[in-house]
Formats: sequence, C-alpha cells, structure tokens
Amino acid sequence: MEDLKEITKLVEKVIKSPRAEPFLQPVDWKALGLFDYPMTVKYPMNLYAIKTKLAEGAYRAVMDVAEDVRLVWNNCMTYNADGSDFYLLANGLSQSFERDFAKLCSKLEKASSSSSSSSSSSSSATAASSGVDSNSGSNDLEPTANEKQKFSRSLFKVTKEELGKIITICDNKCPKALSKNASEDEVEINVDCISPRVFWEIELYMKNCGVEDGKKLKKKVQ
Repeated sequence: MEDLKEITKLVEKVIKSPRAEPFLQPVDWKALGLFDYPMTVKYPMNLYAIKTKLAEGAYRAVMDVAEDVRLVWNNCMTYNADGSDFYLLANGLSQSFERDFAKLCSKLEKASSSSSSSSSSSSSATAASSGVDSNSGSNDLEPTANEKQKFSRSLFKVTKEELGKIITICDNKCPKALSKNASEDEVEINVDCISPRVFWEIELYMKNCGVEDGKKLKKKVQ
C-alpha cells in the first residue's frame, strides 16, 4: 500500500534524528528505578516497535501509524513534568512530526485526487442532478447535526485505549474541543468545537476501530 510506504519513510526519518534516541527502545523503568512508570503510562510505545509493526504489516491505515508515533511523545510528556528536558524534547519532536505528517497527508490527498479526477468528473453531473454533494468526503466539509450526533454516540462505543488516542488527536490538533477538569481528572470532548478536518480524521479512526454510526461492529481477528 503506497500510503503506508510513505509513512514508513517518515518514521525512518524520525528514527534517524539524534534527538529521537531516548524514544527508540522501551523505557527500562526497572533499571532506572522508575517504579511508578507502569502506573502512569498505560500504553507504552517506542519507535522501533512502530518500525517492526510496519514491517510486519500490522497497520491498516496511515492514521494508525501516526497515532502510535503520537503515543510515544504523549507518554513522555505525561510522565515527565512540564518544562523538564524530556518533556521539551518530546514536545519538540512532536511538533516536527506533525509538520511533516501534515505535508505527507497533503501529498497523499493530492495523489488520490489526481488518480480519481477522471471518475469524479464523470460522476459530478450525476451527483448534481440527484442532489448529492460530490465533495461530501472533503476534510474541510462541515459535518451535519445528524453526523455530529452519530459521532457523539460512537465515542461511547470505543475502548479506553481508543478514546485516549482520540483525546490525543484533539489535544494536538484542536485543543479548544477539550474541557479539562483538573480536580476530577476528567476530560470532556465538545463535538461542536472540533474543526471539520479533525472531526473527519477522528471519524475515520473510529471506523478503523470498528465503530460506525454509533455502533460497535464485529472486528476481524488478525
């Protein structure tokens, strides 16, 4: 799959960065005496693990790879204090990755649009005559009230791990959509405040997780 080949190149670029060295292998918390690490970081992830999963074909979509890369940075920033050396290192790598990933998504989107231009032009007249918006799949299209309701119902069907990744997406790309209650250690997602691009990104992620239209579909065992 061409998309996964492109994201593999990006992961390789991250791995080759000298700054990424602390994130290549699993955190040896026992040797480092960080005995609270497993209690704080529920879903450990490292860059070599992502590289291995890519080589084994464990990922189905580019977004799944990106979420694991984000998990690496998020774990570090969750465990280390804001402003510490490791926090700042992870935050810097996160920003660099997001810039490169945005360029990659744009490249893939253009390639997809180019390959489908002939078929889309022939179908546009049919869509117009039937009242169907031929741009309904656009990342910038504002979701309808009904789509937002289905989206909200779907949030209750994802697992805790999947919800954590969704919150990470919002925190990185649309923080205004999150309401954090520090006293109760809770995070609330305000669907109305999610930008269209992030909305459709999360919608696609939930579909990849087997959740669609507020229903949890049976997933294939791999």
